Amino acid sequence: MSVAPNGRIDVIWNDTRNTHDIAWSELYYSNSTDGGETWSPNIPVSQPFITTEGGYGGNDKVGDYYHMVSDNLGANVAYAATFNGDHDVYFLRIGPWDRNGNEVDDAADVAHATSRDCNGNAVTDDCEYRADFDGDSYTTLADYAAFTACSTGPTLPLDPARPCCELADTDHDGDADLKDFYSLQRDFVPR
Repeated sequence: MSVAPNGRIDVIWNDTRNTHDIAWSELYYSNSTDGGETWSPNIPVSQPFITTEGGYGGNDKVGDYYHMVSDNLGANVAYAATFNGDHDVYFLRIGPWDRNGNEVDDAADVAHATSRDCNGNAVTDDCEYRADFDGDSYTTLADYAAFTACSTGPTLPLDPARPCCELADTDHDGDADLKDFYSLQRDFVPR
């Protein structure tokens, strides 16, 4: 269970209702916005997994390895499951993303032009952690070329008319300089 800053109570649990077999569970989710008086419909948020597999003694331990942190738009869940035959930890986001912390769904930020996503990777540009101009999740030679076109040097502001140049400012200090170039080198993936 986790409680969001706005008071919503989020709960997750293992449930066998769809599998009809005590060894198979799905992770389920529900929430309450009125202090637990009423609850949203129970919904499965994972594929079924066998709770009796793995190295932790079977189904008596699998739920011990769950953690959830709620924000005003949804919940971040870490949970154990046996999708690959052993207990591993998986991450799940329930609800829309709010990476920039403004309590607005990132997709709505982009749709209303309050944030940009110039490389189309579903991460608002103000939350990018690497210079990935083409949105392929890697910093490659193509991204170096784009960085060079956006490079401003120290203390020179980025040109807002140039598309995606804010991605060159990996440290978010308002310019694309050598500190940002070092970040590109750190994240570079030869392809």
